[in-house]
Amino acid sequence: MAEHTPRPDQPRLRPAPLLFEPAQAASDPEHFFDLESIEDPRALLERATELTLAFRAAADRATEFQAMAAAQLADPRRFDRLSTADIAERAECGNPDVHWEKVKKTNFGIDYSFFKGMVTGKADFFRDRRTDILILGANRAIPSYFGVDAPVANLGIVENKGYELELAFNKRLGQNWRLWANLNYTHAKDKVIEADDAQLLPEYQKRANKQISQSYSYVSAGNYNTWDELYGSTIHDNNDGQKLPGNYYIIDYNGDGIIDSKDNIPYGFPSNPQNTYNATFGVDWKGFSLFVQLYGVNNVTRQVVFSSLAGQNHLVYNEGSYWSKDNPNADVPLPRWLSTASGYTSGNRYMYDGSYIRLKNAELAYTFEKSKSFIKRIGMESLRVYVNGNNLYVWTKMPDDRESNFAGTGWASQGAYPTVKRFNIGANITF
Repeated sequence: MAEHTPRPDQPRLRPAPLLFEPAQAASDPEHFFDLESIEDPRALLERATELTLAFRAAADRATEFQAMAAAQLADPRRFDRLSTADIAERAECGNPDVHWEKVKKTNFGIDYSFFKGMVTGKADFFRDRRTDILILGANRAIPSYFGVDAPVANLGIVENKGYELELAFNKRLGQNWRLWANLNYTHAKDKVIEADDAQLLPEYQKRANKQISQSYSYVSAGNYNTWDELYGSTIHDNNDGQKLPGNYYIIDYNGDGIIDSKDNIPYGFPSNPQNTYNATFGVDWKGFSLFVQLYGVNNVTRQVVFSSLAGQNHLVYNEGSYWSKDNPNADVPLPRWLSTASGYTSGNRYMYDGSYIRLKNAELAYTFEKSKSFIKRIGMESLRVYVNGNNLYVWTKMPDDRESNFAGTGWASQGAYPTVKRFNIGANITF
C-alpha cells in the first residue's frame, strides 16, 4: 500500500482558535498561574475566572486534536478531502462575559407601641429585583440549527416582593396573672420577569410572568365510563392503547388533537407557600405557665404520589373508593396490574392544596422559686419542671402530614418524611 502524501498546495488543517486565551498566560506564564501572590480579592476572583475559561478552552483544543488524529488514522487518503468542520466538532460555546448576578433591595418599615407598651408591633415591606441571573444554554431561546449548545448567559430577571406584620400583646392582671400573645404574618411572592423564552411560545409555556416554583400538571375532566367515551377521547402520544374505562379524561389544553407534553400547564399555586402565619398565646399564674403555638401556610400546591400495585408490588394505598362500572363516581380510577398507561393518565390526581394549620408547640410548666424551703435546702436558685409537645395536630386537605417536599421534585416528591410528633418531660435547674 502506497504511503499517503498530501498535495503541496493542500492547506494544513488546524483546530479552531481558542475562544478565550489570556494574553498574560502566553507572555508571562510564571506570574499568571501564581495565585498566592495576589492579595486583592477582586483581582484574585478575576484571575481565577480567567484560569477557568483558559482551561476550558484548552480542553476544547485537545478534543479537536483527538478528533483530527482519529480521522486521519481511520482513512489517511480521505483526510485531505475533509474540512475543519468535518473533523472537529465543538459541543458547546463558552461565554467570557459571564459575571455575578446583581440585586437591588428596597426595604422600609415602622415600629409602633400603644397603651404604655401593652400592644407593640412592626410592619416591614420589601422588594428585591435580581438581574443578570445566569441561564443555562439548554434553557435559552436558541434554535437547534445553531449547531452547538448555546452558552450560558446573564439574561434572567426575577422580582420578589412582600411584607411582614408582627403584633405583640402583654398585659398583667393583678399581681399573679399575665396574658401575652405574639402574632406574625408574612406574604412573599416572586415573579420571573425575563427568562429568555422563545417569543413564539404560548404564554402558558413561558417561564416569564410566573413564580419560580410554579406547579405544573396535566388536568383531568372526569372519567371514561364507557368504551364509547374512551374511543371518542383525545389520543395520547404514547401508550394510547393502554387506556381503560375508569381512566381520567385528560384535557387537550392547546387543542391540537393529541395529548403530549404541551398539555402540561401551570396548575394551582407554587410549591413554596405565598403566606405563612404564626400565633403564640400564653398565660402565667403564680408559678404556672402555659403556652400554645400555631403555625400555618396557604396558597401552596403540593404533589403526593401514591403508586398502588406499582411494579407488580402487593402494596395498595387507602385512597378511598375505586372506579367500577357500578361506581362511576369513585374517588380514584381503577387500579392496574401488568399494564402501563401513558404518563399523562393520572392528570392532576396527585396534586393537593398544601395549606395547613399546625399545633406546633404546647407547654405547661411550673417554677419553684428560691423562697420555697426545699429549694434552699438543696442549694438551688430555682427549679422549673415542664411537659411539652411538638407537632401535636394538623388541619389540612393533604392526604397525610408531611411538612416539605424536599426529598425530591416532581414525581419524586412523595419521598418526604412524615412530620414527627414528640412529647417531652424535663426540668431546668439553676444553682
